[in-house]
Amino acid sequence: GVHFGHAAAHEFGIQFHMPHGVGCALTLPEVVCVAAEAMPDRVENIAAVLGYTDKDELSVGNYVKNILMDLMKRVGIKSLKEQGISMEQAVHCAKGAVEKNAFIAAAPIEVTIPVMEDLITRMYKAYE
Repeated sequence: GVHFGHAAAHEFGIQFHMPHGVGCALTLPEVVCVAAEAMPDRVENIAAVLGYTDKDELSVGNYVKNILMDLMKRVGIKSLKEQGISMEQAVHCAKGAVEKNAFIAAAPIEVTIPVMEDLITRMYKAYE
């Protein structure tokens, strides 16, 4: 269910010569939030493995997102901003991410260019 994050990572690699794994890592926290709505059972399973309980104040998606971003910081994955990429440059990748990756049709939601722009904007702002 992470097809649209993978598509954005492809375009980040093309535009910014970013390693694909780094691009995938950067998109994953926001993708998990979307997946939590589209495929709640899968994300609930992931959250449970990570220690989530119904007593946590965060939604399942945000719980997993925060853990992922903490892990990314601990292993030294630089944000787009830290890599010298502006939000405008990042969002500009949405069109290519959607149009160049046919596998995006298998995503758990319909991914249009505006949806991808929103995903990239949220990703950029959440992990600065």
